[in-house]
Amino acid sequence: MTIYYGIIASDVYISESKFVIRSPNQQSVSGLGVVLKNIGFNASSDDSYIVRDYLTSRDSVKSLNQNLHIQARYSSENIDTVSRFGFLIRDKTFESFYDYFTKKVRIVYDPASSISTLQVRAYTPEDAQKINLELLKTSEAVINKINAKAKSDILEYSQNEVQKAQEASTAAAEKLANFRTGKEVFNPEGQSMIVLQEISKLQDALIQAQAQLSQIQALTPDNPQIPATKQRIRTLEQKIKEKSDLVTGPSDRSLSNRSAGYQRLQLEKELADKQLASAIASYEQAKGDFSQKQLYLATLAQPSMPDEALEPNRLKNILSGFIFGLLTWGVLRLFVAGVKEHND
Repeated sequence: MTIYYGIIASDVYISESKFVIRSPNQQSVSGLGVVLKNIGFNASSDDSYIVRDYLTSRDSVKSLNQNLHIQARYSSENIDTVSRFGFLIRDKTFESFYDYFTKKVRIVYDPASSISTLQVRAYTPEDAQKINLELLKTSEAVINKINAKAKSDILEYSQNEVQKAQEASTAAAEKLANFRTGKEVFNPEGQSMIVLQEISKLQDALIQAQAQLSQIQALTPDNPQIPATKQRIRTLEQKIKEKSDLVTGPSDRSLSNRSAGYQRLQLEKELADKQLASAIASYEQAKGDFSQKQLYLATLAQPSMPDEALEPNRLKNILSGFIFGLLTWGVLRLFVAGVKEHND
């Protein structure tokens, strides 16, 4: 071990970078739509987990191998036999390299600051920095992919809601129009008010005619105007009855009977229009929300270019090996002494 760490072991260079995943802080208010308010930048720990998991995923290693040929870099003959990839491995499969490489990458997350520290170990300073930089680039690409997928799903859902609301609004309008055509009524309540006003005028005329008849009969019982006045009274009473039946009569043609169906269809149309307005507002809000990125990878410290090897800690490893050797030697001595004593 002393010979290995003192002479043979290759230098290990560590490139370090720091990043944080941030997302806009959107505060919503109640109403027909969600209104964007006070956009800021808050750290997102959940999204940090996604990125950290991706950094050590098989897809990430495949991407690194395609872009930087890291398997060849870690299999270089310039690396000592024990440290290089392929030591004691006959089949250099992707899975074996994946297990090897994930031990070269370390991610430390600080929950207090939401800052993640990415450390990459390689056997040249350039390789360590390049791999670290490529990992950050691919992580940002993953975030952009998440943003694009979320945008596509939300906008597609919003468009479907708008289409459904439009269809419902059109159907409600058609039902109301068919009702007006079939029942020969435009607005039962408004038309009822007009008829009631006409009834009120007819009743005033009836009262006046009845008073006039009473006066004529009292003063001149044989007045020739009496039959005409009576006929006028009968005509007014008939008109009042016809107008009253038009408003409150038992027939389904009366405005009161048609008013219930009209109000139901009118309410359906108003609700459909409100839902359409809400769906359109939500769709416009979704487009506004996704006009900018929803997640951000903010690099706080770019991948460093190490100017000295931090591993292996040769003196520490040599001392540890020496102490371990002494302990092993002591245990063996005790074991041998015990065996001799037993034989004696």
